[in-house]
Amino acid sequence: MRHLTRTTVAGVSLAAVLVGTDAVMPAVASAAELGQTSVTLPMTVGGFDARVAEANGYRIVTNGVGEKRSVPITAKAKMDAERPGVRNTVTGNCGSATLTITRNNSRGGINIQTGYTVKGTSVGHHWGVSGASNAGKAFTEGFSGVAGGSRWSATHFKAVYGYGQGGFGQIDVGSFAQLANGAMCFAGKATSNWK
Repeated sequence: MRHLTRTTVAGVSLAAVLVGTDAVMPAVASAAELGQTSVTLPMTVGGFDARVAEANGYRIVTNGVGEKRSVPITAKAKMDAERPGVRNTVTGNCGSATLTITRNNSRGGINIQTGYTVKGTSVGHHWGVSGASNAGKAFTEGFSGVAGGSRWSATHFKAVYGYGQGGFGQIDVGSFAQLANGAMCFAGKATSNWK
């Protein structure tokens, strides 16, 4: 795995993606009205990467019963850790992950929209979505990359044989956001279907 450090993402890129999404997918009907589901599930800490933590001003410590946690060491890390909503999560909910898949008739495939909101700052993620059309054609789509902030989302188009017959998808097992404090925040197995 690559070790990531905090990165600033230009707001222009995010604005371009959002403007492009609105232009391509007008809000005519809700997902439920179109027979689609959107699922949001909690994310949980599944481990720590000490090198990422150290690169961002944190140290991973272990208490007397073997539980690990991330402790801010530098002044910048201490300031970041004090922001509202940011706490040193050891186990349990460190964020939420979402997946929505919709049919795209004009392009002959599906739109896969996925993302997360985490408690802390994400410096990157290892993320994927896989599934199949009801015609039996499997698909996979990678979303891994660098992040910078507590929220990330992306929409990819995927040509899938049999897309018009409906299908399903899920966030791949093992998908996670790498937080600046070293925590690896794993996605729940969110699923989505389209008709």
